[in-house]
Amino acid sequence: MRFEPDTPTLVDPTVPGPDLPPVRPPNDRLPWPPPSLDGLVQAAVDADPAWRSTPGAHPSTFVNAHYTNTRTQLAWALTHHYNTFEGDVRMRDGVPVMQHDATSERDLTFEQWALVGARSHRHLRVDLKEGEATAPVEAILARLGVDDGLVTFNVGVLSPWSAANQSIEAVRALKARHPRSWFSINLALPFGPVYEHARLAARLIGGDRLGTTVLAGVVTARDAEHLRRSFAYLNAWNIPFAGDIDIPSETARLRAIGVNGMIDLRRRDDPLADDD
Repeated sequence: MRFEPDTPTLVDPTVPGPDLPPVRPPNDRLPWPPPSLDGLVQAAVDADPAWRSTPGAHPSTFVNAHYTNTRTQLAWALTHHYNTFEGDVRMRDGVPVMQHDATSERDLTFEQWALVGARSHRHLRVDLKEGEATAPVEAILARLGVDDGLVTFNVGVLSPWSAANQSIEAVRALKARHPRSWFSINLALPFGPVYEHARLAARLIGGDRLGTTVLAGVVTARDAEHLRRSFAYLNAWNIPFAGDIDIPSETARLRAIGVNGMIDLRRRDDPLADDD
């Protein structure tokens, strides 16, 4: 079934099950109790058009809601100035679900999450925490009619110790199937040797629209220069609980050293600073 994001009213049968018990948020600024699944989709339909993302938009234009794995996080993101939703996908009982850590509670399937994102015209950053989720995720995006230009796939490669690991050949094939999507290689740790590991993966994968993500406050101009030789774009993020940073100043520094993609910086009091 193809869902039209501009549909003015919600039709209940368009919301797929199961209806999982809601996960209580760790941050008291997030809504509790959260909206129902129907309510989330209706909120997506009613969301401010000014927060929409344009298909094919460059990552530098992304204002990212870093965690939208639960109903409360997604409900918050729908009513705030984000044009990009990021979510983490794992497989449970044969179904792709939104779950950051292997032991985290969950209350959204990937299909429910993607439907809400599609109805709100947000860009979807799909972090494939388990490589086996790739094919089901692709099938769901196709069934929902999500434009490839509104999707980023975060992938793991050359990391045999990780459940997210995929082969170079699998990622190359994924890129070929989605030529208008963006791709970002996840890094195990943000420092020199891992950067070289990522550059090797980029050279093996090839093609454009491929990036990776560096750690704000740590990445140097030399790091950025070396990575930009292999990647079309660099994103940056921070770890809020490591301490607050001067976001405008660090944003300016990151841009000056060549971080030309999404800059996703948060304070410790950000309601989406927690991962579940």
